[in-house]
Amino acid sequence: MTTEKSKIESESKRADDEYIDVIDVLGFLWKAKVFVITGIVLVTATAVGIINSRKPPIFVSSLPVSLEVTGGIMPEAITAKFNSFIARTDVESELRVKGVPFIGGKLPFKLKIKNDENLVMLEVSSLTPDVTGEKALEASKVLAEVARALNKKTIPQSSASGSTPVTVSDGQLKFAQLAAAQALEEAPARTQLFRLESNLSQKSGLRPTSFTLLNGSSVGDDVLRLLAASEAKLTSTEKEQIIRDYAQLTGTIRAIQAKYEGPLKKMTAALDSSSGVLAEVEKGYPVAVVDEAEYRSNVAIGVHERYENKKSLFIALGVILGALLGLMAYGSAIFFSANKERLKAIF
Repeated sequence: MTTEKSKIESESKRADDEYIDVIDVLGFLWKAKVFVITGIVLVTATAVGIINSRKPPIFVSSLPVSLEVTGGIMPEAITAKFNSFIARTDVESELRVKGVPFIGGKLPFKLKIKNDENLVMLEVSSLTPDVTGEKALEASKVLAEVARALNKKTIPQSSASGSTPVTVSDGQLKFAQLAAAQALEEAPARTQLFRLESNLSQKSGLRPTSFTLLNGSSVGDDVLRLLAASEAKLTSTEKEQIIRDYAQLTGTIRAIQAKYEGPLKKMTAALDSSSGVLAEVEKGYPVAVVDEAEYRSNVAIGVHERYENKKSLFIALGVILGALLGLMAYGSAIFFSANKERLKAIF
């Protein structure tokens, strides 16, 4: 009986100690409130100042382009060549003179290539919204002009250098014809898929993000996400019809891709450096030419531009870090105050 009583008293005492510990923690936090608030304000203000100066909120316009000059065969090589092009000091100077606005001291261009669809997008950033899309379109045209001019200077021309004129091999011609045939065959299904995506975008109020999704559907659409977002505005019959249409369109496109995949791979393998194809393809910098018809259709439905703002993330991090620093400062102040005499003795 005595043992049981002792055990109960011991558990009761432990519970009281834990309760007191929680009260002590709350008391510590309350006393540190000035330090915590000061830390949050200072760190958050600093974080917001840094993000505004280095990565300000921007509006990004996505322009569908074709590459007049690729500068490489693999997407990684093309992107690297494009990045080296816009990093050139002479290119930066010329684009600045032509009125292209810089963001954080850098040019507002980024080239994105969707591997599985062979789709190329030129992203043009701006500090202000571009509802009509004209500013981005003008900047892209200036960029293409500068790239063409630089390529004309750097790529040897047969008339100027006396070198052997570059001829298109039979293999290259067949490859281009086959790729064009595939694109032509896919075009009707892709047009319907784009129309379906646009309708769902208008219903859901969301913008498609197909060109930023490099993994997932090989067709490169955003229909399923937009369908889920529009579910409340659609009847069950409409949803079933959309799913049927979507399955038919994506199935058609994948069947066409499968038909051309084998021949195109074989022809790509045949175009090796021994024939001089790679050497010719890798000459020059990528020249991105905008598909104005597709771009203006994107502008018409308001899906050409997205808003990027990382301020909220930095504010959240500032609050957390500021609170921790405030608590550390308060704890340090208590420590030094309680051990002032001992510290004097040491030093």
